[in-house]
Amino acid sequence: MTTFFIDALNVDPPDVSAFPVHEAITSVNGIIGENFCNFERIDFADPLIIALPLRLKGLDRSPVRAVAVETG
Repeated sequence: MTTFFIDALNVDPPDVSAFPVHEAITSVNGIIGENFCNFERIDFADPLIIALPLRLKGLDRSPVRAVAVETG
């Protein structure tokens, strides 16, 4: 599974006319995490990012509690 976490509002262009990146990632069952912050505070290489979403009935997105874990 491919996962993309970014510190921007959207992986696609902001004009909202098309969603080619979303479509490419989700077509292979990938996960997209947008609007993350504080990546600069991760002070070790190759972090494992864990994003724990809320279970919100009937929705396809959720706020998350995200943590970076040093595994090595």
